[in-house]
Formats: sequence, structure tokens, C-alpha cells
Amino acid sequence: MALQLNRVDRGDLIRAESWNNLVQALVDLDERLSKLESSGLLSDVPVLLDRFPRGDITVGSLLTLEGRNFLEPTNRNVVKIGPIEVKDFLRGSDDKTLVLSIPNSFTGLPADLQLSVSNNNGESNTLSVRLLPLIEIPKGQVVFTRLWPFQEVAAS
Repeated sequence: MALQLNRVDRGDLIRAESWNNLVQALVDLDERLSKLESSGLLSDVPVLLDRFPRGDITVGSLLTLEGRNFLEPTNRNVVKIGPIEVKDFLRGSDDKTLVLSIPNSFTGLPADLQLSVSNNNGESNTLSVRLLPLIEIPKGQVVFTRLWPFQEVAAS
């Protein structure tokens, strides 16, 4: 998938988040290219090429990994995100794509972690990912109560 960049006009302000996303995309691209150059095109070792969405990822969200040499059925692959292993993949996964839900098993978030894929043929290159904690939305209802009784004042 192509990197989605919005064009700017002269005088537009560029937000730090947009710049940081661009820098991270370039770092990821350099990592992927270096790994591809060193892995050899005829190797059966899994290779990670990209991840979507780019940028920060929240626990509980979907992550799509693109690459090559993933095994089918996809449960023969293991995605490692920091210390956590994911072995369950969602519909749409195949030998070039792995779709997974980020498990709520992490501690110490937010954190910058390394992500890789392994299978019987070896372990892939790594990609960097910044993982954010699950945002829990409070449930229930708001109840308003009177803190003091209302008193009528007699007119004189």
C-alpha cells in the first residue's frame, strides 16, 4: 500500500504529528529495504515489508502486516510484538498478509516495541511499532443530586 501524504501549500503549517509520521515511514522503509537486500530473494524466510495502520497503534485495534513467505494455513506463523506472541489471525490473512487484533496483554504502555514474524523457515526482519494502551470508555449514567434542600423565601 502506498503512503498517504497530503500536499501542502506555501504558508501552510505542518503539524509535528504529520512530520513524525513521515520520518517514521522513512525509517521503516529504510529498515525494510535493508532487510530485503540482505535476505536474498530466493530465501524462504519470512520478510516483513509494511504494516497498516502506520504510526501509533492502540491495544485492541486491528493490525495488517504485509510481506512474503508467510505460511498457510496462517496459524503456522507467529507474530511477536515485544514479549507477546500472537498466533491467531483474522480473515484476509494469507501467504503475503497477516491480519491480527492487538491483544490486551501488554504492561508499561505506551511503549516502543519491535515486531517480527516467525515460522518453520525462520524469523523475519523487525519493524518498529509504538503501542498505546486501550482507552476504556466509562460506562453507566450520570446522576445529578441536590446537595442542599431548596428553600423558599417569603415575600415581605
